[in-house]
Amino acid sequence: MVNGPYALIISAVSAELATHPSLRSSSKSMGMVTAIIVGTGSIGAAVGPFITGAIEGLENGLTWTFVMLMSANVCAFLVSFLMIKLISTLSPFLISAIAQSVLQ
Repeated sequence: MVNGPYALIISAVSAELATHPSLRSSSKSMGMVTAIIVGTGSIGAAVGPFITGAIEGLENGLTWTFVMLMSANVCAFLVSFLMIKLISTLSPFLISAIAQSVLQ
């Protein structure tokens, strides 16, 4: 259930990065960016169940598990805004390319 969107995001971002002029000439740079994306997802996949299991063992564990998941969603939402702001300041071309791919 989780791996489907994760795989789509990785392949979409990798395909988008392959068209970027700064990465087109260097396969090592492309591989490094893809590895960072995959590694970040792997860390989340490894740490999430560990934290969930520890919280679930507490009194009212199921309630705290949902609080933890909602907190993680809020953090991800806020980080996405920070990333959009960072990307927009670094590369207006990348934002326009993402917008075009989403609108198509």
